[in-house]
Amino acid sequence: MYQDSRFLKWFGIIMIAGLIGAVGAYLLKSGIAGLNAINPLPVWMGPTAAGLCMALITHWDKRILGSGAKQFVKALSEEDTDFSLTTAFSKLVSTVATLGFGASGGTEGPALMIGAWLGGGINK
Repeated sequence: MYQDSRFLKWFGIIMIAGLIGAVGAYLLKSGIAGLNAINPLPVWMGPTAAGLCMALITHWDKRILGSGAKQFVKALSEEDTDFSLTTAFSKLVSTVATLGFGASGGTEGPALMIGAWLGGGINK
């Protein structure tokens, strides 16, 4: 069973995907905690700073808008997608900025979106 080349191929792919997921989760969690720790702004000004960061990042890459559910379904259902690794990085930075400055939001949707874009970018 372990000599089968298909098994070894998929085992390697699963191990790499798990490693990338762990690194992404660590970057997301430590980025939010780090920005919270060094945030010099008053509490009431944090969401404004997060909005400005999102405006700048969105001006650079408009595909990061949304919760991530639509993009995840699109990645699973379509063969030809416009996902890229730079979009995954943009979404990671925008999520860290939004949550790090104290604005409301979650990490589940962006994590789905980042994973879909990483998979789509690696698949190309």
